[in-house]
Amino acid sequence: MYLNSQKSYKNDTLFMAAHIFDKYLLKKGHWKFPIREVVNLFTISILIASKMEQPIQPSYTRMISLLNKKEKEMVTRESLIKMELEIITLFGCDFNFNCHGIFIDRYLRILGYHKNEMVKLMSYELSKFSLNEDLFLKYKPSVMAACSVILSINIFKKDECSLSSDGINR
Repeated sequence: MYLNSQKSYKNDTLFMAAHIFDKYLLKKGHWKFPIREVVNLFTISILIASKMEQPIQPSYTRMISLLNKKEKEMVTRESLIKMELEIITLFGCDFNFNCHGIFIDRYLRILGYHKNEMVKLMSYELSKFSLNEDLFLKYKPSVMAACSVILSINIFKKDECSLSSDGINR
């Protein structure tokens, strides 16, 4: 996640990278995947996602430079290119999938909260938490997005109510 924030990439890029990472491990078999290759996988996942989501093409060298010293020792430009080719081949060039962001925006628009920046930001931040635990993999991105939007609206309404009741009591 830190590569996404260091590059100031959109949330959609992060969710797409997580999807690429998870889908690769699902297809390849996480039990067969060497742990030493995880850094390569998360780096190339961000690179592939940024190629699809960001207006400026990413640089392999720049991305590697953002890694910490220990991670840099595990990653080379050539290893990233090799893994990218493997991912593209394994996916059959099929990178058409919906991520959390599309659904969050849709649900906020339907519920009339699309102009509320606080609810929108909260929804995206809550969705990011789902990337930290593997138990959330069994839920579709649309379900995770719906949950984060509902939670955000409820938190926003609770804060709004407590602020207005504080004003009445004073």
